[in-house]
Amino acid sequence: RRVHGDAVQSEIEHAGVPVVVFSSSGCPFCSQAEGALKDAGIEFKRVEVDAAHRSALREKTGKTSMPSVWVNGTYIGG
Repeated sequence: RRVHGDAVQSEIEHAGVPVVVFSSSGCPFCSQAEGALKDAGIEFKRVEVDAAHRSALREKTGKTSMPSVWVNGTYIGG
């Protein structure tokens, strides 16, 4: 059985790129963050957040707001 935090950690470790964006469809802040990364030419992996991800992000960061942006495994905010 997978612990919640592992869902997020696994996505980060297996992303294949340094930047991972946990995002939610219809979230204007998520779209804005993703657009800024694209405009800057920064490759990233977008992960659509489900209940397990949201719970894991709360455990790891104390926050459930989206987006949740990680660079080289470090949470930088959203």
